[in-house]
Amino acid sequence: MEKLNLRKVTVEDSKIIYSWKQDEFFQRMALDDGYTTSIANQLQDIENSLINIHNDYQIITLDGVPIGYVRIDYIDEKHHSAWLRFALGTNRGFGYAGKALRIYLEKIFSTGTIRVEGEVYAYNVPSQKTLERLGFVREGTKRKAHYYNGEYVDVYIYGLLQEEFSKQK
Repeated sequence: MEKLNLRKVTVEDSKIIYSWKQDEFFQRMALDDGYTTSIANQLQDIENSLINIHNDYQIITLDGVPIGYVRIDYIDEKHHSAWLRFALGTNRGFGYAGKALRIYLEKIFSTGTIRVEGEVYAYNVPSQKTLERLGFVREGTKRKAHYYNGEYVDVYIYGLLQEEFSKQK
């Protein structure tokens, strides 16, 4: 039986995260047009997240092997809200993102957070479905807010409240 877990990101993860961000599908679904990075950039991002109290960066593992990440780029402690990002570098299409997000959301909501929000590009239907299955509500649209491959596309804003998530259990 496969074991899905989350663990804190480490500086050693910079190489695997870099490799995921070289993947064309990953870039289209999660990054800006023309995005470039390096292992050094990823290392710096990890180091920054480890010292920033308003960030949380977790690696999704399957049987101990990294397959993606879940992260909060900003935790607003005053308003008890958090801004979510997630991506799978490998093993897409098996429901692992949803399972990892459920584990992560349980942790985040147990800390007193009352709202988690995220954004998804209009063409990223797999991520929209993942969030909606978890109870996220599409709350709005940032029209033509993302540019990719010569085209402007909408960005959907999703939100999930702690009480909505708790009702699903």
